[in-house]
Amino acid sequence: MPWMSLPWEDARADQLRAKFNIMGVPVLVILDATTGFVVSATARKDLKKDVNEVYESWAKLLDLKKQMAADRAEQDAHAAAQRKEREWKDKQKKEEAKQN
Repeated sequence: MPWMSLPWEDARADQLRAKFNIMGVPVLVILDATTGFVVSATARKDLKKDVNEVYESWAKLLDLKKQMAADRAEQDAHAAAQRKEREWKDKQKKEEAKQN
């Protein structure tokens, strides 16, 4: 095979089957090598279409997933900052209450 593969009984294969919810073979999962994002978990089925169209759709999916991840990271950072601010305000209130 011209791509990476593992024997079915390899422990790493068990981990991959669990991570990608693989129930049978053959399965083709497309990952972004840089980020590890799952571009397509249905790549084998996708390839029944025009290959150029498939590559374009995978590129669009990857861009969308990267944008969604960036948006989520921004939202998480904002939520963490708000949480820290609330904690700080609560601490200030408790200290003021102790002083009075």
